[in-house]
Amino acid sequence: MAEVVSVTLASQRGSEALLTQVREIFFLTSSGSADFYSWAGVYWEKFPDFFYLAHGKDGKVLGYLAGCPRHREDLPPEILAQHSFRYFSEHLIQFPAHLHINCRPE
Repeated sequence: MAEVVSVTLASQRGSEALLTQVREIFFLTSSGSADFYSWAGVYWEKFPDFFYLAHGKDGKVLGYLAGCPRHREDLPPEILAQHSFRYFSEHLIQFPAHLHINCRPE
């Protein structure tokens, strides 16, 4: 099991190589038909201050935690329309935050 030695924000990123690693983790841990932009990319792009990267000793991204503080107000309508948000929309008023957590399978 890899040891996490540091955590950074995507807003502090300096390399598209980090996004490549996030994309790799996403596809390793999701169904092959999953839409990267809708489930992770939109958070990287629009909410970099809420996108945390866990790094190993060698700097490799081991996992990520992504989200936004108020998804009803902050996420683009086309993202909200295509996901299961409608199934729990009544709860979004009281609990507006939203998180996605993914780690490398190894």
